[in-house]
Amino acid sequence: MKWNDIYWIFQTFLTNQKLKNWACKFLWSEPGVPVCPTALLGKDHAGTWLGALSCLEKVGHFFPFKCSLQNQSLLNAIMRTIEKLLSHPPPPPPPESIRKFINSQFVLKTRREMVPLASQHQSMLKLRGSMVWMESLGCMVYLCSPKLRSLQELEERGLHISDIAQHDTTRDLILLNQQRLAEMELSNQLERKKAHTSLLLCPILSRHLEAEKKKTETLLYAMLPRHVANQLKEGKRVEAGEFQVCTILFSDVVTFTNICAACEPIQIVNMLNSMYSKFDRLTSVHDVYKVETIGDAYMVVGGVPIPADSHAEGVANFALGMRIAAREVTNPITGQPIQIRVGLHTGPVLAGVVGDKMPRYCLFGDTVNTASRMESHGVPDHIHLSPFTYSALEDKRFDILERGEIR
Repeated sequence: MKWNDIYWIFQTFLTNQKLKNWACKFLWSEPGVPVCPTALLGKDHAGTWLGALSCLEKVGHFFPFKCSLQNQSLLNAIMRTIEKLLSHPPPPPPPESIRKFINSQFVLKTRREMVPLASQHQSMLKLRGSMVWMESLGCMVYLCSPKLRSLQELEERGLHISDIAQHDTTRDLILLNQQRLAEMELSNQLERKKAHTSLLLCPILSRHLEAEKKKTETLLYAMLPRHVANQLKEGKRVEAGEFQVCTILFSDVVTFTNICAACEPIQIVNMLNSMYSKFDRLTSVHDVYKVETIGDAYMVVGGVPIPADSHAEGVANFALGMRIAAREVTNPITGQPIQIRVGLHTGPVLAGVVGDKMPRYCLFGDTVNTASRMESHGVPDHIHLSPFTYSALEDKRFDILERGEIR
């Protein structure tokens, strides 16, 4: 450093009015006496300030003042002002220190205080790379690339993607991150559009959902007893129950096998659909539960799943209604009204839900088998009762005739 440089530095110092006041108040001149930096910084804190302001070491040897300042906070403020005025970066580490970490990655960042005030709000430029020692030239070469994550950061620093070498992984990382950001933005747009659409369609969807819910409940109640269906809707397990007394009815179409052999399948379907629709309406009238239909067989029960004292009376009235309804359905072959056989039996049963995919409410026990036998041994267009059902209906104002022995 030359003396004229030092003179210029001090001339710069003294153009600042605060420094002029500081020099006049706290410094006294002793021309011709060289001083060390400790005289300027103070004995107690010389080591700290020498490390932080190493750029002042060269100046300290020629500094023509001595310091007699005891106010540490004011001294700190003065030294920060001097550092900004000098604007000299600290000396770089010696090559020997760098060569110890030659295999490490070095990241250099722009010092914010060195950047113009108008640009200090922006993020500082970072360089990432490795140091290479050039033995022939006796110097250290820093091979680096900008440490960036997106095209926006690239544009903020006045760079372009073409400024980064094709073999540099930073180029690939920026492009991949840009693609990820584009996908995230697209996903956010879809979510916002979906939320907006949901708000618009919410009332309409609620009405449609309620309508579909009612349809589902209607179908479920048609397949299962209402209280059983409600338990399944709530996710509860439906336990099997034993009923001490109930009345079961079976019916079938007379000469149904011959009708199927002589008719088209669609004619059979139409005939059964017409007949079963009439029977289904009667179940609500007489408060009996339709268990199932298998082919031309129709099965109902009274007193299950809800016990009732009038179970036999309800099933008997239903059987009489079946005879009348069946006469309204014609035989596809003869065009005459079809005839049905009906059998009834009263006794205990075990009832429960069977299956998961298509659950059915089924009845088990000898009462079911006996009721089926009463139907199969019955007479066309008649209702066949077992003695147990007769006992349950004896005082219910029904006209019942004894059939006699069956062979």
